[in-house]
Amino acid sequence: MTWSDLIRMALGNLARSKLRTLLTTSGVVIGIAALVAMLAYGTGAQHNMAKEFADLDLFNTLRVTPKAFNMADFFFLGDPETAADPAGPDTTIITDATIDAIAAMPGVAMVYPEISFPVKVKFDGRQAVAMAEALPARLGKTEAYSHLASGAFYTRDSERGIVVSATLLRRMGLNRPDTLIGKIIELQTVKLDVAKLREAAGDPSRFNAGGGLPVVHESSRFALLGVLG
Repeated sequence: MTWSDLIRMALGNLARSKLRTLLTTSGVVIGIAALVAMLAYGTGAQHNMAKEFADLDLFNTLRVTPKAFNMADFFFLGDPETAADPAGPDTTIITDATIDAIAAMPGVAMVYPEISFPVKVKFDGRQAVAMAEALPARLGKTEAYSHLASGAFYTRDSERGIVVSATLLRRMGLNRPDTLIGKIIELQTVKLDVAKLREAAGDPSRFNAGGGLPVVHESSRFALLGVLG
């Protein structure tokens, strides 16, 4: 039997079972298309995520976090210093000297404490709640903060200026961030009176006695220096 005979036989079998041939071909095509689509989606998602991490310098960022903090001990044992887990022989207490030592290590670009807190942002009769983060001015020289959508990063730690995200401005109905550079924005925070809170912890009814939570509102005004894209 020659190759031409085999080909004619194969074509004849396909012609006699048209429905089965159609279903088999459709299954193979759909399976291959689904596989290609899944691989393309996974590769694209991985590429986008890697780009976001690279833009934020997260691939070369190391974050040091404290040990667990026992809120029950904080409220009821009387000494906030004992609320954290006791330091063992392998525990390093992070101080200014520790930060300086880490900063002096080869390959370390900068070391700074991570300070973030909720704020109420007010501008021109509009307001929104957001998270504020205290960042050093030298961070403006990194790739993540050197190219802003509008304005520029602050150049001194003592400068009374802030950088906000374009997303926050859109939430406030401000769609032209380039026109807002230099304008004054107010940030409102609350300070928790820890002593009064611990006094009231044993008697929750004090919170409903008319005074509410023992907090104090504080407001600060800053010039808008830049807008993140």
